[in-house]
Amino acid sequence: MQALKVCLEPLSAIAIGAGMALGNTQLSRDYVPGSVVRGAIASAFIGALRREGQQTSDRIQDPDFCAVFGPQQPVRFGFLYPCSAGPQQAASFNTFPTPLSAWHCKSGGRDHGIVDLLGWWLRRVAHNGRQPQPVCPECKDRLVRYRAYIQARDSELDPVPVRKRLRVRVGLNRQTETAEEQILYVVEAIDPPVDGHLTYVGAVWATEDQRSAIQRMLAKSAVMDGAAWRLRVGTAKGRGLGSCRLQLCLDGGGSVQSIEERLNRFQGLVDDPSHLYAALTLRSPLLVSQPTDGLPATCVELAALARYVNEPVPRGLEVLHSACALEPEAWGGWQEAWGLPKPLLMPWAPGGVISVRVPSSELRALIRFLEAAERDGLGERTAEGWGEVAVCDPFHLHKDYEEGA
Repeated sequence: MQALKVCLEPLSAIAIGAGMALGNTQLSRDYVPGSVVRGAIASAFIGALRREGQQTSDRIQDPDFCAVFGPQQPVRFGFLYPCSAGPQQAASFNTFPTPLSAWHCKSGGRDHGIVDLLGWWLRRVAHNGRQPQPVCPECKDRLVRYRAYIQARDSELDPVPVRKRLRVRVGLNRQTETAEEQILYVVEAIDPPVDGHLTYVGAVWATEDQRSAIQRMLAKSAVMDGAAWRLRVGTAKGRGLGSCRLQLCLDGGGSVQSIEERLNRFQGLVDDPSHLYAALTLRSPLLVSQPTDGLPATCVELAALARYVNEPVPRGLEVLHSACALEPEAWGGWQEAWGLPKPLLMPWAPGGVISVRVPSSELRALIRFLEAAERDGLGERTAEGWGEVAVCDPFHLHKDYEEGA
């Protein structure tokens, strides 16, 4: 499967539902999950069938619909994260949430710099815990976790602000279709900037035939605007929210290092010639089921991860729990096909880091294992973009915490 760059440019405010409403307030996520893009394309195509007078069940027989959404190797729709550039320039950026190993100064904040503690954790493992406690390199104050979205190009790493606003709306009476007394609700939505740009950038993994099928579906169900397609995404679309332009492109214009190159550079974080170290940084939620009972795993176990990788596990591979950073995040949503809420799940949140190591003699086996994990994803619901991982993310090298700095 080939990775296609996806750029989503909001033309109006968009609301990306964050699960069940809190009272009468529906909060929005800061990013666009893969299921939102997937659902927007499917919904537009089904709407086109209805306008032609066809039964919606006919979509099951449509060859393009089956190629994109069928059970046999469906298209993987990745998560889209914000970028403060126009859609033409945004395609050359990689966007992602900061890893959970990123920290900054409690008193000085981002002005004192951002540091990544993954290398420090790995060195602590290699040296049996004999490492000085990390502090701010500028003022020696303590560090706290740093949360943001990053746009990266070459060695440039810049945070991206996302502006959201609450909108108060009046509820409607379903029978009279007029305002209902004493019924108010609040919708949180992402506002496009007045000055500047906001583009959501991610990827779609598809074969050449699937890419052509997506283009034919969009040509049938959406209006073309230049090189992009007009779609509506998210919730509250009937209230004027969710208008956007979707663009697919083959080449983002940036070079991506091979896994072997990233792995070799990653070894510079720790001096341990007898082992090879690697990190899997989550670009989207990861839901892993235990092989024994099928229940969601609450901690990282090698047996649970290995069952999702179509390559043999390298001999001696071990998960370094003390060098992992994972936290659960509640996930719900609304399933339009069912007309019901989605089940509430607790996957590991985007930005999580899983560290592993193997004996140095297992280099080739480790590379094949990591290539399969990055290419196919890990865990459940990969068609919706879950389980996307970056192997040996360069962020950990660029922001590595240096003892004594």
